Amino acid sequence: MKQPRQINSPKNPAASSHFAEQMLNGNIDLVSRTVFASVLYADIRDVVSHANSTYETGVRRELNAFYANMQNLVYANGGIINCGNDNSIMALFGAPIPIPDHAQKATEVAFTIMDALKQLNQNRGEKGLCPIRIGLGVNTGDMIFGNVAHSKWKHYTVLGQAVTTAVHLSDLNRTTPIHTVYMGETTVDSIEANQTWDIERLGDMPLDEDTAVSVYALLHTT
Repeated sequence: MKQPRQINSPKNPAASSHFAEQMLNGNIDLVSRTVFASVLYADIRDVVSHANSTYETGVRRELNAFYANMQNLVYANGGIINCGNDNSIMALFGAPIPIPDHAQKATEVAFTIMDALKQLNQNRGEKGLCPIRIGLGVNTGDMIFGNVAHSKWKHYTVLGQAVTTAVHLSDLNRTTPIHTVYMGETTVDSIEANQTWDIERLGDMPLDEDTAVSVYALLHTT
């Protein structure tokens, strides 16, 4: 008997049950195309120094639990984890399953992650431990979505400046306050801020010699 395809595996980015069901039913088109969607990129800073510390086991346990919570948040808000490793994850909202408020969902998830990180670092501070930095970048725009062909497997991904910008936005956390989400202008224009959000325009960030993008910081209201 032919075995059914396994969709919900730890290494498969289609780990949400809804996405898996849609794939199995043939309702998701993975043919390469341009989509308007949102990307959330999260990257842990100073992973090597954490891994080499006296508290290696405890830190890894904390990070594993934190990442598991991040993934659950993404899935609960209609997103999927497109790729990830021990240091970072990239979540998609609005592709390949369209959702009308993908920018709102991506921002809400990022804000919740920021809140959880703030609580985690408060607990670490009470134990005399150094804080953990996680860069959070959210960006919205056109991107190319589709399969990346391989002789033995297929993997879908997204490409384009909108995706690259999300990664660059997360990098801003290296020299700025820890508990901040950085967003692109299209994301800001597409969302409704709630009463606990404080959104500030920081200026322009150069991507290359010819291109710069507006950067916004998402913080708690004071």
